[in-house]
Formats: sequence, C-alpha cells, structure tokens
Amino acid sequence: MRRHVITTVVASIAAGAGAQTSFPTVFVANDGNLEGSVSSFSIAGDGTPVLIDKVITGARASISDEQPGANTIAIDISPDGRFLATGHASGSIAGDYVSIISVAPDGTMALELQYLMPETTFSLAWVDTEYLAVLQTIVFSTNELVILRFDAQAMTLTEVDRAYCGTFATRVVKHPELRTVYVNDSGTVDEIYSFSVDAAGGLMLKQNLSLSHYPLGIEMDPLGDFLFAAGGISAGGHAFSVFALSDDGTMSLVPGSPFVSPGSSPKGFTVHPDGAMLFVEHGTDATIRSFSFARPSGVPTSLGGVFDVGLQGTLGGSDAWGEYLYVTDESTAIDGLRGLYCLQVDFSTGALTPVTPTPVDTTGITPESVLVWDPPVSCRVDLTGDGVVDFFDVLEFLSLFDAGDPVADFTGDGVLDFFDVLAFLAEFDNGCP
Repeated sequence: MRRHVITTVVASIAAGAGAQTSFPTVFVANDGNLEGSVSSFSIAGDGTPVLIDKVITGARASISDEQPGANTIAIDISPDGRFLATGHASGSIAGDYVSIISVAPDGTMALELQYLMPETTFSLAWVDTEYLAVLQTIVFSTNELVILRFDAQAMTLTEVDRAYCGTFATRVVKHPELRTVYVNDSGTVDEIYSFSVDAAGGLMLKQNLSLSHYPLGIEMDPLGDFLFAAGGISAGGHAFSVFALSDDGTMSLVPGSPFVSPGSSPKGFTVHPDGAMLFVEHGTDATIRSFSFARPSGVPTSLGGVFDVGLQGTLGGSDAWGEYLYVTDESTAIDGLRGLYCLQVDFSTGALTPVTPTPVDTTGITPESVLVWDPPVSCRVDLTGDGVVDFFDVLEFLSLFDAGDPVADFTGDGVLDFFDVLAFLAEFDNGCP
C-alpha cells in the first residue's frame, strides 16, 4: 500500500521535475551583432573557466537582417537555478526577444522560449521563479519596466503589468530579500526608481531619487544594505555614489557621495558575495579596480588593485565567486584578444592577478555580461546529495519510506504516513532555495 501511494504520486510529478547545476557555473552573454548567444563554464580548481556549452539565441548574415535574438546583452538566472533569462539589443524594427534558456545539471543549456517585445530588452531580473522584470528601453523616449509571468510547465511568458521609468533606463536589479526592484534613468533626468512587486506581479512606485551625476549603471549589494550608481563621464568622469537601503528598501545617499575612482568613466560594479569588497568597472580606460567596503557606513576606499582589459570600451562585465573575479573582454581590436578572464583577488591588498594570462574563448561574439551561479549548500529534498532536485530524489524518498527510515519523516511527527508524502512533494515542487 505504501509503495502504491508513493509510486502513483511519483508518476504524476516526474515530468515536472526541475534541474540546476550542482557546481559553481559561470554564464556569459555574448552580445554579437551577427550572433547572440550564451556560454556556460565550469570552474577548475585554480579558478580557470572551462567551457561546457554554448546556445545561440539568434543569428543573421547581416546586421540589416531582422533578428530579435541577436545582441544578447543582459542575463539573469532564476532563484532555483533552472532557467536563464536574456535580454537583447539587436536594433530590429519588430523589437527584441526575452529568451528563456533551461540549464541542465551538467551545465548544458537549451533554448526553450522567445517572447517578442516591441523595444530593446536592455536589462532584466528575476523577481522570483514566476515573475520576471524586464526593461523596455528606448533612447530619450518613454521607457517602461514590464513584469512578465513565466509558466515553466506551459513554457509561456505573459505580461502582467508595466510602469514608466524614465527616458533612458538601462539596468534593473532586485533586492536580495524584498520584492523590490531598482531602475536607473540617465536620460533627460538623472534618477533611480524603486518599485515593489506584489504577489500577483503588480507594480507600485516606491521612490524616485535624483542624483548629481548619471546613474549610468547600478548594482545591488548581495546583503541588501546598499545600492551603487556609476557616474560615467559625468561629474568629472570619476564619480560613483552609494545609497544606504532601509529595512523596507528605501534609498538614502551615503555621506561622502559621490566617491572618486582613479579609473575613468565608472560604468558598473561587482560586489563580492560576502559584501566586503567592491569592484568598479570603467568604460574609458577599460579597467576594473578594487575597493574595500566599510560596513555599516557604506564608505568605499580604493585599494589600488587594477586590471586593464585594453582598448577603451572593451571591458564587458564582471562577477565574483570565492577568491576569483571573472571579467569579459569584448573585442579583439588592437591586441587580438577576446573572451573571459579569471583574476585572483588578494583580499588583504586588493591586488588582481590574472589566473588566465589570456582570456578563455567563449566561442561567442562580443562577450558581455557575466553571471556566476553558486548552488545552494544543502536542501532537504536533495536526498541523493548531488545538489540537484530531480526524479532520483523521488526514488530515494520512495526507498527510505518503504524501509521505514526516519529520514522520510518530513512532518517530524515520528510516524511515516501519507502526510509525509504530501510534505515531501510540497518541498520537492518548490525546489532548492
């Protein structure tokens, strides 16, 4: 009887079981005019990225051809690690796609869905596993933040809500704990917007705050305490600001802002996952530079660590994992090099030392945004311990339940019965956090 009950339920859910990589994985969005794509990498023991796969989101023979999946400029991964979402800037008259890519446990990928929006999908961020925030960007025109609902079973995207967010919005980021997203506007007015997203995907404006410089690029503190805004060529070409975030996500300027970087034209940031170090990306001199970061004051201090990609404008993006920083070089111009660098970070001095003297080839054109997926350490329904919630965990639960093993007592009441089955299935359906 016990096996019959479990087997019946297993059969009903097997088709919907999800996946994620059980190892740290680096994803790179390749912003090619003729071919947009995403590359995935595992990380070797010394930090070197090792190519796993590349999936093409759109290809064309000429930039005059309509291809809304070219120029893969933005990337984000769902909280459960199952799906990548990408934004595009192809210049197609019809608009640009939001592309959804599934990630298999071994890091290979598959293009699942492309949803056409009427304008450039310059940036996006997962609010949760169901809702996706997408920027619809038009230079010096009406820009909007759009919420799309993602149905992983039907593999569909459906618009839920949209809100005005300025005249040149290029970056949306989500608070790590709150259902709050932040958008920069460096068009006719230099502002940062924040919006709350309700449980049904509805948008509500919380705040819009003016700056003394362009908010060319913004980034969220992984701990949720601060927001960073890069000044680009404005305010002398070396400025960036830091905003403290209250418990409800309200922004307030950190005293001393804007701060000064020794690099030229700050354009973006990576904040180390532990929040102790800040890396500032620059456009004009194509450098990334290290800063210590004081808490709770929010004051950054330049450490002097620097890595120069080369030609102006060729530094793509960056992300950090462990003692390593991953940085893209967009172009082969001048030095003939293009791809993904791995830099080792000295946390005492801020020095950035290349692990890969030359960049690793992404096999894509114009490597741009970088994203590192670090899988959860543990998950109760991952009964096989492989970091993946899949059908094999169901089989393991079945075996434990049949054997009367207390590990299968998911209700914790000391009795193995159908309520433990329901508890297991509920957690299995939610996946690993």
